[in-house]
Amino acid sequence: MSIEEAERKADTVTGQPPSQQTRNLTEIRKEITTLIKSNAVKMVQKTIDQVNEGHYAAMKYLFEAIGLFPSPMQEETPAEDSLARTLLLRLGLPEDPTPETNVKQGREPDSAIHVGDAMDMTWVTGRIAVGGGIWTAENMATVARAGVSHILDMQIEFDDTALAAPHNIIVQWTPTDDDFQPKPPEIFQRGVNFARQALDEEGTKLLVHCAAGVHRAPMMTLAILCSLSWNMKDAMKLIGARRPVVDFADVYVRSVEKFLEQHARAVK
Repeated sequence: MSIEEAERKADTVTGQPPSQQTRNLTEIRKEITTLIKSNAVKMVQKTIDQVNEGHYAAMKYLFEAIGLFPSPMQEETPAEDSLARTLLLRLGLPEDPTPETNVKQGREPDSAIHVGDAMDMTWVTGRIAVGGGIWTAENMATVARAGVSHILDMQIEFDDTALAAPHNIIVQWTPTDDDFQPKPPEIFQRGVNFARQALDEEGTKLLVHCAAGVHRAPMMTLAILCSLSWNMKDAMKLIGARRPVVDFADVYVRSVEKFLEQHARAVK
C-alpha cells in the first residue's frame, strides 16, 4: 500500500462512528509504519548518495515518526548493529540527540555550555557561541537569558529578526545555502564586520548559527576567529573540540582561506 493510498483511505474515515474511525486510523498508522520500515534501507542509501542536496532532514523526520530513531531504551541494540547509528555516522550527524550530556560527563571544557534541551548552542569562546536554528520565541528567550546580544544568522531558511526584537538582540541575517559550493568573500566580509563591531562593544556576546550548527555557522565562526588573528588550524581545533558535531567541509575551508587572503591584501 502506497502513502497516497493510505491518505485516500484516511479521507474516507470522516462520518463514521468514533470507534470505527479510531480502528481505521490505527490500521492506517500501522500500514504507513510498515511502508516506511520496508523502504528505510533504500531511503538511507539514496539520501547518502544525495546528501549534498540536504534530503536527510525529511528522512530523519520519517524515522522519528515511526520510532526508528531515537530508538526506545528497551529496544536498544549494540552500536555496531544500529541502522540509525550507521546513518548518522555516514552523514556526519551527532549520535547523541542531547549534546548537553557531553558536558555533564566532563568530555568538553567548562566553557562549552549547551543551553537547554531545545536550544542547541555551544560556547566556543567566552563571548562567541555556535548553534543551530532558533525557530521559536521560547528558544529566543533562552538565547537572551544566556546573555547573547548579537546574532549572526547564516541560515537561508529563517530570519530571526522578528523573534529577537522583543529582547533587543541585534540580528544580521546573512542567508547562505548549505550547498557545498564555494562561498564568495563578500559573505565572510559582511559577517566578520558585524561580528567585530559587536565584539568591540563591552559586555556583548555573539551567537553565530545556521539550521544545524554543522556547516555554515562553524564556517563563519572560523572566518571570524581567523580575522581576530587566530591560526586557522588552531581555530578549527578549538571549534571542533567544543562542538564535536561540526564538519568543516573542504570547499568551505577553501572559501574561508580565499577570504582571508583577500582580506590580508586589502589590509596591506
